[in-house]
Amino acid sequence: MLNNDVGQQGFNNVSLEASMQQSVNDFETNSGPAFNRVFSSTEAPAASTGRRKRRRIQNIKNKEDMETQRMTHIAVERNRRRQMNDYLAALRAMMPGCYAQRGDQASIIGGAINFVKELEHFAISRGP
Repeated sequence: MLNNDVGQQGFNNVSLEASMQQSVNDFETNSGPAFNRVFSSTEAPAASTGRRKRRRIQNIKNKEDMETQRMTHIAVERNRRRQMNDYLAALRAMMPGCYAQRGDQASIIGGAINFVKELEHFAISRGP
């Protein structure tokens, strides 16, 4: 049974190699001058005057939209950071200073975890 598995695996490797070779051949066949022109050219094809104006207006609109989206994203991120800092300040104020001696985020969160664990242990040891 083991020999059959090895034989089957060898067959699969041969099939895989043949399939890969066929893919390479297909790529080489289809990558003629037109393929190279499309993927290596940095110039856009010439357009008629009317169409070019339409593109320019659309590009300006897209630039304005992109700038608006960028400014919105900046404002949203600023608000998110402000909210996180407010929550961290509130969390730090709720626990004794010995749990978070530094003011960085990781220290505050780590101290809060340790404080909650100690409170949990205290509550369990006290009983109902």
